Amino acid sequence: VDPVGAGDAFAAGYLAELVEGATVAARLATAAAAGAFAVTVPGDWEGLPRRDELRLLRRDDAVAR
Repeated sequence: VDPVGAGDAFAAGYLAELVEGATVAARLATAAAAGAFAVTVPGDWEGLPRRDELRLLRRDDAVAR
């Protein structure tokens, strides 16, 4: 919908996991999910997810196509 804020969301997700002591893989997974959420709505911060919402885009979930 709107790419504004995607990079900032990515950085925020990465840094949030860094301060928690997460692995690089976990940091990147959270960063990618935060960036993905950010582009779902118009604006720069309106799409930022809460931590509990990040589980909605887990990599290990089955995808039905």
